[in-house]
Amino acid sequence: MRTKAKQRPQTTVPNVSERQEQYLRLARLAWELRELGLIVRLELMPGQDVRAIVPGARNDLKLMARRIERRWYIVWGRGRDQRDLAEEGIALRVAEVAR
Repeated sequence: MRTKAKQRPQTTVPNVSERQEQYLRLARLAWELRELGLIVRLELMPGQDVRAIVPGARNDLKLMARRIERRWYIVWGRGRDQRDLAEEGIALRVAEVAR
C-alpha cells in the first residue's frame, strides 16, 4: 500500500502584509537566481504586486508570487504549466524557463 508523501507546510511570515510576503519570497528567489548566474531585478511599483524580472534576449521573464488555495506559487504566465510551488528547487525551474 502506498502512502502519500508528506508535504511541507507553506510557512508565512507573521505580521507582514501579503505584498510584503510577496516581496520576501521574490527577493529570496532573486538571490538564488543570481547565484545561478542570472540577472534579476525586483520591481516595486505603487499600488501593484511586486515582480521579479529576469531580462532575456527576446522577452523579459516576469515573475510574481501568488497565494493560491493557501499555498505560495511563483507564477510567470497564465497557464497551469507557467507556475510552480515556491519551494526548494524553484530557482532551477525558473532558470530553465528563463534560458
